[in-house]
Amino acid sequence: MKRFIQGQSSSRQFAQRRALLQMARFQPFSVASRWFPNEPARPIIKTAFPGPKTQESIAKYGEISCNKQQHFPIDLQESVGNYIADVDGNKYLDLFTSISCIPLGYNHPEMAKASKSDLMKQVLTVRTGLSVNPPLGYLEVAEKAFMDVAPKGMTRVGGSMCGTCSVEASFKHAMMAYAGKKRGGSGDQFSKEELESVLLNQAPGSPMYSVLSFNSGFHGRSLGALSATRTNPLHKVDFPAFDWPSAEPPRYKYPLSENAEYNKE
Repeated sequence: MKRFIQGQSSSRQFAQRRALLQMARFQPFSVASRWFPNEPARPIIKTAFPGPKTQESIAKYGEISCNKQQHFPIDLQESVGNYIADVDGNKYLDLFTSISCIPLGYNHPEMAKASKSDLMKQVLTVRTGLSVNPPLGYLEVAEKAFMDVAPKGMTRVGGSMCGTCSVEASFKHAMMAYAGKKRGGSGDQFSKEELESVLLNQAPGSPMYSVLSFNSGFHGRSLGALSATRTNPLHKVDFPAFDWPSAEPPRYKYPLSENAEYNKE
């Protein structure tokens, strides 16, 4: 009897696994399709890349601004979900998402709904300095957007305009905290010498602190973030930089099964 029950359980588990595999096989975009029912099932290619309209657009843009890093202009109205559309009517599976700026996909219905709210219209048309004059209701927005998903132990948050700004802010917060500890815990009791020397970009007001970063890491394009960036030399050439140290990051060797001893080190 016991053996029969075990056999029944194994058969049921096998059937469940088979059903899950079939779902994964025939519904690969099941999550996306819930939000983007009109998302293409596969890329749509109508022209060679770059297409004629793409080339024309990039050339015209170069007449008034720098176009050296342009991949191609986007048709945002035609882009949907995980697929990005160019101006020639081609649609590509997008694994870049504008440097991860569009993690929810193109034209997400909930984002479109939020953009039509009175609050969104107000903050877009009347942009205040949030640190000086936060609008009524901003506290609730910050609590819902940030504190509801904050890691355990994180109780404070500060907004930034972009990734580079966030990196710069993290550098400054770390340096301010370190300097405050050196003063005995005071973060805003500065000496006369500090206040005078900092306007000359000299110590002790401008201390010689350093940020250690990994080689091959990109952190942004402001001067501080670039000093920690060590990827493409064209990102940094011609700009002054802080004399900050770097180190080689740990790198796994693949396949893992053949490099277990190396990767342990």
